[in-house]
Amino acid sequence: MHLKNGPATTEGTPARYLRCKSEITVNAREAVEAHFAGGEIVPPPSGARKLATQADFQGGFWMLIDSALSKLSTQAVRLNISLPERLVQPIDRTASALRMSRSAFLELAAEHEMAQGRA
Repeated sequence: MHLKNGPATTEGTPARYLRCKSEITVNAREAVEAHFAGGEIVPPPSGARKLATQADFQGGFWMLIDSALSKLSTQAVRLNISLPERLVQPIDRTASALRMSRSAFLELAAEHEMAQGRA
């Protein structure tokens, strides 16, 4: 793959480019998972504009990688909680619409609240 001031261009076939892109994505996800394997708290995402102004990130190209935060957490702990009945169905509908389990949705909601400094 040949990179030239911004978007990637390829030398060779589109299939080669797609293999390289796929390999980069897999390697990046594995690196993130390995970095946080010890159970460290995952920081909130940084904005690309903020990072683009830093000298360490000049002269390259950017590729955003989606990484499942559930793979970054330590072992899950089973909890038995009580919620008002009026919340359970809306939680389940929202989780389903987001293609998440109820547990994953509640985890996301808790992380959001803690990131907002409400914990």
